[in-house]
Amino acid sequence: MKRIIISFTLMAALSVSWAQNLEFKISSMGMRVAKLKMSVTENSLYVKASNSGMRTIFPHINNSYSVQFKNDYLPLRYNRIIHQDTLKDTVLTTYENGGGIMRRSKAGTQPFTYPLPPQSRDFFSLIWKICKSAKATGEYVVDGNGRTWKAIVSGGDIDNISTPLGKFQATRYQLKFKPITAQKAEYVDMLTHNFLDESITLLLWVNQGGIPVKAHLKKKLMGMHWEIESISQ
Repeated sequence: MKRIIISFTLMAALSVSWAQNLEFKISSMGMRVAKLKMSVTENSLYVKASNSGMRTIFPHINNSYSVQFKNDYLPLRYNRIIHQDTLKDTVLTTYENGGGIMRRSKAGTQPFTYPLPPQSRDFFSLIWKICKSAKATGEYVVDGNGRTWKAIVSGGDIDNISTPLGKFQATRYQLKFKPITAQKAEYVDMLTHNFLDESITLLLWVNQGGIPVKAHLKKKLMGMHWEIESISQ
């Protein structure tokens, strides 16, 4: 297990060297609660969410997510290194032969194998697929830690928006999620767990270069915003 994780992490690190790098601020209730960094190449995506060293009422988070994907942004391997308060874990999911295999580093856990419909994506691969599609509206299948979800993407209108990086003309999409399978999913981390919920509405703005520049998450009385702060090579 350790050898698999180390090998995958090294491959992700090498590919990130030629990545497009994006940085976002995450805010809630008018306060900055975390920062998010995203690096993407032709066949990999790396995301880090952290508020280490920040003074915030938001729970501590220092999580990283690495996805290796094939054509059409379909994931092959999805590795998560989780550090939230006292929770520490490494979770590697491998996608093959119409299913997923989840392996965790926590003592006493066994590999978890589960079936998946064709064209299933993890949450971050879904977001990148939407960003890079000429016509992104429609329905997608999402793997939520062993529970299968349907993502319904609507919208496509053009908005003029402001961000810390400046003004953009961006396409606005709305995402809603509905469970396809009934079983309860394993809890892995707060970020991806909170996104997959029937009460969630996610608004995503994508600029003309296919970059997500703004997002707004609504869940009952809670709201969270992502806004782009920098774009670099």
